[in-house]
Amino acid sequence: MTKLVLILLSVALCHSFPEEENNDPQGILFGGDILLTPEQKSIIEVGGDISQAGLLKTLRQKRAALSNSSILWLPNNKVVPWSITKQLENTAEATFGLMAAFREWEERSCLTFKRRTDEKDYIEFFQGSGCWSYLGRVGGLQNISLDDGCWGKGTIVHEIGHAMGFGHEQNRPDRDQYITIRWENIPESKKHNFRLYSNSLVDSLNSPYDYRSYMQYSKTAFGINDSVTLDPKLPGIFQLGQRVGFTEHDQYQAMQLYRCQGKTTRPTTFFPRYDLKGDYTCDFETDLCGFTHDKTATFEWAQIYGETPSRGTGPDSDHTTGRLGTYVYIEASYPQKKNDKARLKTKWFEKPLSAQCFSVFYNMFSRNASMVGEFNIYIDDTVTIKNIFSQSKSEPNNDWKNLLINIKPEGPYQVIFEGIIGNGWQGDIAIDDISITAGNCPTNIEISDNFSNDSNSCEDINDREAEYCRQWEQAGYCVSEEKTMKLYCRKTCNFC
Repeated sequence: MTKLVLILLSVALCHSFPEEENNDPQGILFGGDILLTPEQKSIIEVGGDISQAGLLKTLRQKRAALSNSSILWLPNNKVVPWSITKQLENTAEATFGLMAAFREWEERSCLTFKRRTDEKDYIEFFQGSGCWSYLGRVGGLQNISLDDGCWGKGTIVHEIGHAMGFGHEQNRPDRDQYITIRWENIPESKKHNFRLYSNSLVDSLNSPYDYRSYMQYSKTAFGINDSVTLDPKLPGIFQLGQRVGFTEHDQYQAMQLYRCQGKTTRPTTFFPRYDLKGDYTCDFETDLCGFTHDKTATFEWAQIYGETPSRGTGPDSDHTTGRLGTYVYIEASYPQKKNDKARLKTKWFEKPLSAQCFSVFYNMFSRNASMVGEFNIYIDDTVTIKNIFSQSKSEPNNDWKNLLINIKPEGPYQVIFEGIIGNGWQGDIAIDDISITAGNCPTNIEISDNFSNDSNSCEDINDREAEYCRQWEQAGYCVSEEKTMKLYCRKTCNFC
């Protein structure tokens, strides 16, 4: 299993998050995406800290040097006023990501995000160069830059995190207990982004190191030619960070820092764990279930949690948990090219005495349908290799689809999953929650949407999202983002 994990790390998961790709030749941005005030820079120069939980402890010690009374958004009942430039507001993808990011913060903390009227201190979102933010509440207007490529919900959640006072997980003073920094793979001009600060000047709020935090950078952050720079010391960690949303530890820190007393602004959306049943099951949550890669194929399927690295293709999360569980997928981006193939084989099963029901959840979504390749499933029963499923078109939305097939192999058998690269990088294919059960497949399947509406009425949500419903509907999100649009814009999309 160790060898397999190492292969996955080197082949498929060397992808950076958007904020790690900022063009910052002069080194103005700290950590790649934090714009410091002059006061904050001076604190760092004399040994201060901007690690997890921001400058909270440092500012308490050095408050006389600053004009701000606090970097937290505690005044005004923990309301965070915001505005958005017209250029960015007219971009449906950007506003869709922004509203989803606000909702994530309100479901995981006691903060409220409200469009600004006349408040003095507020955040303005604009399309600048790259993804970046100030650290904490700095006073007056403060920008968050969301360039093209920064409009995913998780990326915006990350940048808002900085504005709320949180730094990067990998800058924590206890980092070296959990991460090995590969200094030889980091350009000299980027090494300051990995600076480790003293334990006496940082407040991590008694939270353990979180490899999956939305504030954690990827394994290849700032690496030369995408080489590994952050190497986890704990065995079995195949991926660092994600841009889906809060982990349990992220939420704990936000609730502690903002003194939420266990209460969130919005009820948390509930994603029930899928109850996987069968004589044989695999949900990929811990390993590859004994599956093996076909060494005659061009490349390999990869294990991942969260969304796939390429925007506009693949699922937002796994099927099992609906949030931060694990699944496997093929990455259609470089170095893969058209017609490259990846094949994943199950273990060998005994010849069944009667028919069996084979079930798998798959995702073939792409906003550019012409880029989607092909997904095949074969049964090898030592007598023949039979193709039992083939699809070469994109699904209309990024929901997981359940495939149920009655099988009756003629001998001992294994199942083979084949993914073939199409015409471009927006052609990811994913699978999750596989089961094999004795007997024929059921004919009537009850499908759950895995979310609950705020209301049963046939109205768009009566808050900030509603004003964007028509814009999103015209952009095609009623189809491609069906689950979220059912939550925000059920009337505009004619869901009721």
